[in-house]
Amino acid sequence: MRFLLAFTALFIYTASFAQDTTFTDKIKVIDEVIVSLDASTIFDQENQYIIDFHIDSLGSYLLLKKKNYYILSRMDDSFKLKSNLLLHFKPIGLHRNCMSELFVISNDSVYKIEEQLADIEIYEPNPLKFYENYFQNCQLETSNHLLYKKLMESNQVHGFYTVHKEQSIQKPVYYAYDSVLVENSREWTRVLMHDGINPYDKQQFGIAAILLEREKFQHYTYYHQIISKEEYIPVFQNDSNVFLFNHFIDSVLIFDESNYHVTSRNVISFHKIRGWQKLILMDQATHRFYTLFFNNGNLYVATLSSTDFSILYSRKVQGSILTKRFMIYNGYLYYDTKTNFDSSFNELKRQRL
Repeated sequence: MRFLLAFTALFIYTASFAQDTTFTDKIKVIDEVIVSLDASTIFDQENQYIIDFHIDSLGSYLLLKKKNYYILSRMDDSFKLKSNLLLHFKPIGLHRNCMSELFVISNDSVYKIEEQLADIEIYEPNPLKFYENYFQNCQLETSNHLLYKKLMESNQVHGFYTVHKEQSIQKPVYYAYDSVLVENSREWTRVLMHDGINPYDKQQFGIAAILLEREKFQHYTYYHQIISKEEYIPVFQNDSNVFLFNHFIDSVLIFDESNYHVTSRNVISFHKIRGWQKLILMDQATHRFYTLFFNNGNLYVATLSSTDFSILYSRKVQGSILTKRFMIYNGYLYYDTKTNFDSSFNELKRQRL
């Protein structure tokens, strides 16, 4: 049995922040070129439901359910079947971690997929808790480091730090936050503590309506649904750079992967457009960035400039979009959809961007 590589690291958070919190004016109108292209169905098998899919430079995989059976399928470049593996457990998804290892996830375990062999194989399971402890917050891998993220201050501070792969030395890199939201979260934490509620104990939420007074329950609900809501701060890596989209300060920060120093900063505004879906995708093959918007009932994927990250053009996504699963690879958008709302099965589509 092959075990996952684990790093034990204690991240000490300091309250001293050093970050520019300059904000730009909110945009109201943006000029876009809307282009529509037809999408093609690349997988549609009768009586098979696509639980999940993963497509990148290392391979194309489908996680399928057929009646009471669960199947992991590997596809070739033309999306023809290469090999199948019958799974003797109930999977819920696929996930490639920060070290480029692909896993099948179940409710309580993770199974690493062996991708180097002609036929699909998976290793013995590791507990899901083990995986979460060491890899859930790992964002990406560079030449000498793993980059982790730790949420603090009721999820309002995103602390990024590196762990050296050989020396296990930990180093803080960057804090993304909004000082107003941080102070607001602290105030609401004090309110809950005064109510005799532990704001960090999520198990209380299920029984709070029964055990708490109405006003205290309202405080607890507001804190967990509004105050502690996590902002979308994604990070990506390509070539020798790391890209951090800090929507708190309307900026993309570019770091040198060798020492994690900020080499440039670009002001962005696409995230302020109505209908933005809080999702940024990077094409590993072309290193282009994309983001998604809903407008008048339609979903659009916008291509971002590689120089200033403004929107170059948008394309309407074809079909009835009943999913949030999207991947972009080698200039194509991959997504699953249903032929009609009542259908019990779905199909995988591909659309040229």
